Amino acid sequence: MVEVRRSDITLLDVIASQEIKTSIIEVINECKNKDILNNYGLESLNKILLSGPPGVGKTWTAMAIAGELEMDLVFVRWDSLISSYLGSTGSNIRKVFETVSAKPAVLLLDEFDAAGKDRGGDGQEVGEMSRVVINILQNIDMFPPESFLVAATNHGHLLDTAIPRRFVVVNMELPGEDERRRLIEYYSKGLPVSIDLDEWLKKTDGLSGDEIRTKIHQEAKRAILKNGSEFMSVATL
Repeated sequence: MVEVRRSDITLLDVIASQEIKTSIIEVINECKNKDILNNYGLESLNKILLSGPPGVGKTWTAMAIAGELEMDLVFVRWDSLISSYLGSTGSNIRKVFETVSAKPAVLLLDEFDAAGKDRGGDGQEVGEMSRVVINILQNIDMFPPESFLVAATNHGHLLDTAIPRRFVVVNMELPGEDERRRLIEYYSKGLPVSIDLDEWLKKTDGLSGDEIRTKIHQEAKRAILKNGSEFMSVATL
């Protein structure tokens, strides 16, 4: 149900707007200085909900948070638990959260809308979903302060209304022109591909960071396979 990863990236490796990075840095700083805050009777934040379309860097950001905190990243895909909803879901959810109780870690609940959908509606399926959401909320409320919780969703509007208020919600949007420029430079660095930056800024408008990476890497592979060992010169960006 879980996969443990060690991350060596930090927020310096995350290309996002300053507003997004500032929100994340504030929560990380609270987590790092929780003892100081506790001395004043203040509770530190340790839960972030990353919401946004596919490919905008939610998983990458979670890895950067783990790197900043020097913790393991415990990766969970909630869709893998859907087949267990009738009977063993509560036990599975508890086991997932217990993984960060014994040893501090960053717990990433990816595709969170698969398990945290809104409880409105009728029927047996909705009744079962309500029990799942209640179970999740209880485990979130008991989440150990020594660890850090990241939930990620492509469909924030589908989440139960009780979930977002337990997190600092960070809305991750498609990259603007400045972010696209940095992404193009980042993903083309060291590759044998010529890039006309102005042209690429136009043709990547509306694309996610992951889509930009894919297009640049496709261009580089074409160049390599076409020219063999005689690589094209890397563009100066």
